[in-house]
Amino acid sequence: MKKASLILLATTTISGCGASVASVFDDLGESRTTQATTHIMTGHAGPDNSITAITDVSKSGVTAAATTTWPLGVPNEPMLGEPDTAELAFSGKMDGPAVPNDSGKMTADNGASIRNQRRTYSNGDNFLELVGNAQGGTNLFRYTSRKSGFQQIGYLVDGTRSTATPTSGNASYRGPAEATIVGSATGQRIVEGTAALNASFAGQGGSISGKIDGLRIGSEAQPYSFALGAATIKDRAFAGGDVQIARDDKVPILSSGDYQGFFLGSGAQGVAGTFYVRSGIGTVPTKVGGVDRMETIEGVGIFGAEK
Repeated sequence: MKKASLILLATTTISGCGASVASVFDDLGESRTTQATTHIMTGHAGPDNSITAITDVSKSGVTAAATTTWPLGVPNEPMLGEPDTAELAFSGKMDGPAVPNDSGKMTADNGASIRNQRRTYSNGDNFLELVGNAQGGTNLFRYTSRKSGFQQIGYLVDGTRSTATPTSGNASYRGPAEATIVGSATGQRIVEGTAALNASFAGQGGSISGKIDGLRIGSEAQPYSFALGAATIKDRAFAGGDVQIARDDKVPILSSGDYQGFFLGSGAQGVAGTFYVRSGIGTVPTKVGGVDRMETIEGVGIFGAEK
């Protein structure tokens, strides 16, 4: 069964690296309203803020926006600063009864808050980890929240769409990708890889497709990849593409998922998006701690790629 994206409302405020610098920038920031898109899954909370059994995933039909304030009034230069605060407000519901937690305002104390070697914003048991930046100061986040015995994990792209996309021609994009995968035998792991996407532009939009491969857990290569089916380009964004798990040994596997995102920068110089994937009755070969296993997997992830 194909599942589509949940979109959340996120407000991100950018300031300087220290308190004294931030006060200088207070009157120089430039606000912008952007689209924020994410995939989220929910499961029973296990030890160490992990999911032990997944019960719910993202559902489509929700709209949202993100308002971002940048220092020096230059929102196109991500190196000028990183968020000091992030305020989240969810809109919509999951496939089942679960509702995303309204996390409220999260803060990072001038870069001192580090979790998993990443700049992290927290509010109680809610966390945003800054995975990286993409074109035009787009922020790539990993979101986790624990409440009432349930754990939510998701990925958020907070950025501004390109003002226009080409009406003809092709473009190739390549960049990093990350996913949180829950295996039936190995539990929750962060998997990193490389996203490669190809866009075919047309007067009414066109389409985009690609793959996420070179998957690894730490230094351990994983013998599978994700195939990104054709997604329709519309209004400088894309949605409706499916995600399939491709085993390196070419053995077919029943799987499902979806992805969505948008084009970034002048002339669609970059793309960023989030995805959900789930294996069906077939099993996927994985390798964790030097041990090869066959298991079912389910997860959410993010990618940011440039020409």
